[in-house]
Amino acid sequence: MRGYGSLFALQLFTRLLTFALNALLARRLGPAWYAFANVQLQLVGATLLFLPKEGLRRAAQRIYPGGDGAPLASGMNVAWLSAPAAVLAALLMAATAAATGVSGEWDELMGAAEARAALVVAGAAAIIEAASEPGWVYAQANELLPQRALAEAAALVAKAAVTAALVLLALRSAASARLADEAAPPAGVGLAFALGQLAFGVCFGVLLS
Repeated sequence: MRGYGSLFALQLFTRLLTFALNALLARRLGPAWYAFANVQLQLVGATLLFLPKEGLRRAAQRIYPGGDGAPLASGMNVAWLSAPAAVLAALLMAATAAATGVSGEWDELMGAAEARAALVVAGAAAIIEAASEPGWVYAQANELLPQRALAEAAALVAKAAVTAALVLLALRSAASARLADEAAPPAGVGLAFALGQLAFGVCFGVLLS
């Protein structure tokens, strides 16, 4: 029980820290950027990870209930399909964006070139997170809650820290003139949020492997 209490405290601390950093960024950047980071960019990741998490993950969990033996190999094989599934979804999204253009709201916030770069980085982040599905399935089946919770907490902290550092760096590198509330922040802010997503995927995947 003491170990689970420590995990709960860690999760609570992580959530409070990320909330504080997100609130700071929202205050500095305004509601348009907050919506981009917490709605639109998250939607990109959720779309690319829908099949890996809602389809392949559940199939792998039904095949592999835990332990060793043949079900382990079969379940992991299904879970490993998550990465190519995310790659195919990312390619489809890229083709759609190339044909129709990136969202006009993104272009208004950061310009077309940075919007495309942010979309590519967000896609890469989703692919890396999908590649961690075998580790997630194994940890879940074998009740390795501490490992999974620590991986998630560390990934959230990494995401918040990378995002905050890069956004503040972009703000600092701007012209000394103070920006109006409606003005777009300096170049690099949109990419900073996408790189935060990438930091989450890399950290989560490494710690679950």
